[in-house]
Amino acid sequence: MVQQSEALFSFLTSEADFTAVMGTKIYPIVALEGVQPPFATYRIQEELPTSQDGDAADIQLFCWFAANKYKECTTLVDK
Repeated sequence: MVQQSEALFSFLTSEADFTAVMGTKIYPIVALEGVQPPFATYRIQEELPTSQDGDAADIQLFCWFAANKYKECTTLVDK
């Protein structure tokens, strides 16, 4: 799971649309105490072997915004 976590972080922080909103505030499972939105959390639920050469993982990504930032949230999700 460490490889998937590192790959996900690397991918998201290389996406300009994502970092323009979230920066590098991406955390596994829960955010650090005191982190202000927007930020993202993720959970790797299960690793699934697909072949001898690779595997896959079921990953959930959550984007957290302040209550009055619905438009910014939907804009990011649309991108």
